[in-house]
Amino acid sequence: MTQLLRGTIEAIYAAALVTVAVYLWRRQHRLAVERAELLDREREERINVEQTQADVEALLYTLSHDLKGPLFTLTGYLDLLKLEAGEGLGEAAVYVDGMAATAAHMQDLINERLTPSATGS
Repeated sequence: MTQLLRGTIEAIYAAALVTVAVYLWRRQHRLAVERAELLDREREERINVEQTQADVEALLYTLSHDLKGPLFTLTGYLDLLKLEAGEGLGEAAVYVDGMAATAAHMQDLINERLTPSATGS
Protein backbone atom coordinates (compact mmCIF):
# COMPACT_ATOMS: atom_id res chain seq x y z
CA MET A 1 0.00 0.00 0.00
CA THR A 2 2.79 2.43 0.71
CA GLN A 3 4.13 1.84 -2.78
CA LEU A 4 0.70 2.64 -4.21
CA LEU A 5 0.44 5.74 -2.04
CA ARG A 6 3.92 6.86 -3.05
CA GLY A 7 3.09 6.37 -6.74
CA THR A 8 -0.11 8.37 -6.33
CA ILE A 9 1.74 11.23 -4.62
CA GLU A 10 4.37 11.25 -7.35
CA ALA A 11 1.65 11.30 -10.02
CA ILE A 12 -0.10 14.22 -8.27
CA TYR A 13 3.22 16.04 -7.95
CA ALA A 14 4.00 15.49 -11.64
CA ALA A 15 0.53 16.65 -12.62
CA ALA A 16 0.97 19.75 -10.46
CA LEU A 17 4.32 20.50 -12.12
CA VAL A 18 2.80 20.07 -15.57
CA THR A 19 -0.14 22.30 -14.59
CA VAL A 20 2.22 25.02 -13.34
CA ALA A 21 4.37 24.72 -16.46
CA VAL A 22 1.32 24.98 -18.73
CA TYR A 23 0.04 27.97 -16.73
CA LEU A 24 3.40 29.73 -16.97
CA TRP A 25 3.68 28.98 -20.70
CA ARG A 26 0.18 30.34 -21.34
CA ARG A 27 0.91 33.42 -19.25
CA GLN A 28 4.17 34.04 -21.09
CA HIS A 29 2.41 33.57 -24.43
CA ARG A 30 -0.40 35.95 -23.42
CA LEU A 31 2.15 38.57 -22.30
CA ALA A 32 4.03 38.21 -25.57
CA VAL A 33 0.81 38.72 -27.54
CA GLU A 34 -0.13 41.76 -25.43
CA ARG A 35 3.35 43.23 -25.89
CA ALA A 36 3.12 42.75 -29.66
CA GLU A 37 -0.30 44.43 -29.67
CA LEU A 38 1.06 47.36 -27.64
CA LEU A 39 3.99 47.75 -30.01
CA ASP A 40 1.61 47.71 -32.98
CA ARG A 41 -0.59 50.38 -31.36
CA GLU A 42 2.47 52.48 -30.53
CA ARG A 43 3.66 52.24 -34.14
CA GLU A 44 0.21 53.21 -35.43
CA GLU A 45 0.05 56.18 -33.05
CA ARG A 46 3.52 57.30 -34.10
CA ILE A 47 2.44 57.15 -37.75
CA ASN A 48 -0.71 59.15 -36.88
CA VAL A 49 1.33 61.79 -35.05
CA GLU A 50 3.77 62.08 -37.95
CA GLN A 51 0.88 62.42 -40.42
CA THR A 52 -0.77 65.05 -38.23
CA GLN A 53 2.50 66.99 -38.03
CA ALA A 54 2.83 66.84 -41.81
CA ASP A 55 -0.77 68.03 -42.20
CA VAL A 56 -0.20 70.92 -39.81
CA GLU A 57 2.99 71.89 -41.62
CA ALA A 58 1.17 71.84 -44.97
CA LEU A 59 -1.66 73.93 -43.53
CA LEU A 60 0.78 76.47 -42.10
CA TYR A 61 2.57 76.70 -45.43
CA THR A 62 -0.73 77.23 -47.26
CA LEU A 63 -1.93 79.84 -44.78
CA SER A 64 1.38 81.65 -44.89
CA HIS A 65 1.42 81.64 -48.68
CA ASP A 66 -2.23 82.70 -48.94
CA LEU A 67 -1.68 85.62 -46.57
CA LYS A 68 1.64 86.71 -48.02
CA GLY A 69 0.34 87.00 -51.61
CA PRO A 70 -2.18 89.80 -51.05
CA LEU A 71 0.14 91.45 -48.55
CA PHE A 72 2.95 91.50 -51.09
CA THR A 73 0.59 93.08 -53.63
CA LEU A 74 -0.54 95.70 -51.11
CA THR A 75 3.01 96.69 -50.18
CA GLY A 76 3.90 96.84 -53.86
CA TYR A 77 1.02 99.24 -54.56
CA LEU A 78 1.95 101.35 -51.54
CA ASP A 79 5.57 101.57 -52.72
CA LEU A 80 4.40 102.44 -56.23
CA LEU A 81 2.06 105.10 -54.84
CA LYS A 82 4.88 106.67 -52.83
CA LEU A 83 7.23 106.50 -55.81
CA GLU A 84 4.78 107.92 -58.34
CA ALA A 85 3.08 110.53 -56.16
CA GLY A 86 6.14 111.46 -54.10
CA GLU A 87 5.63 114.86 -52.52
CA GLY A 88 2.23 115.14 -54.16
CA LEU A 89 0.77 112.94 -51.43
CA GLY A 90 0.95 115.78 -48.95
CA GLU A 91 -0.75 114.86 -45.67
CA ALA A 92 -1.87 111.52 -47.17
CA ALA A 93 1.76 110.37 -46.96
CA VAL A 94 1.23 109.80 -43.23
CA TYR A 95 -1.58 107.36 -43.99
CA VAL A 96 0.38 105.61 -46.73
CA ASP A 97 3.34 105.24 -44.34
CA GLY A 98 0.97 103.93 -41.66
CA MET A 99 -0.44 101.34 -44.06
CA ALA A 100 3.08 100.30 -45.08
CA ALA A 101 4.12 99.96 -41.42
CA THR A 102 1.00 97.90 -40.67
CA ALA A 103 1.67 95.67 -43.68
CA ALA A 104 5.28 95.17 -42.54
CA HIS A 105 4.05 94.29 -39.05
CA MET A 106 1.61 91.77 -40.52
CA GLN A 107 4.44 90.27 -42.59
CA ASP A 108 6.49 89.88 -39.40
CA LEU A 109 3.56 88.19 -37.65
CA ILE A 110 3.11 85.77 -40.54
CA ASN A 111 6.82 84.94 -40.52
CA GLU A 112 6.88 84.47 -36.73
CA ARG A 113 3.69 82.45 -36.34
CA LEU A 114 2.92 80.68 -39.56
CA THR A 115 6.22 79.40 -40.87
CA PRO A 116 6.92 75.79 -39.84
CA SER A 117 10.41 76.60 -38.52
CA ALA A 118 8.97 79.31 -36.25
CA THR A 119 6.25 77.01 -34.87
CA GLY A 120 8.63 74.19 -34.04
CA SER A 121 7.13 71.78 -36.57
